[in-house]
Amino acid sequence: MVRGMYDYDSRYMLLASYRRDGSSRLAPGHKWIDYAAFSGGWNIARENFMENTGEWLDELKLRAGWGVTSNQAVRPYATQGRLGIRPYNFGSQMSTGYYVSETPNKDLG
Repeated sequence: MVRGMYDYDSRYMLLASYRRDGSSRLAPGHKWIDYAAFSGGWNIARENFMENTGEWLDELKLRAGWGVTSNQAVRPYATQGRLGIRPYNFGSQMSTGYYVSETPNKDLG
């Protein structure tokens, strides 16, 4: 993980971060994911035109950001699919059959 921050005159702020993470729960070829994030901020309260607001406003910032995120709630073996069990009549006897209840997802990243 790498993170860099820049602050100019306590008014303008930039932040960039990068992380590379892996999970054995994901499909082969998709086990590693890159996460990048960027943001910029402006501390309006530090501007000259905000000098007279000190009595009722001491902090005001605008911030915008963008980043990559993911969901870590992937069940183990979710990339391999699943079979479900269903009973059915086979003549006069009950038998057990299998059906595809979840198709494999080889692109799960």
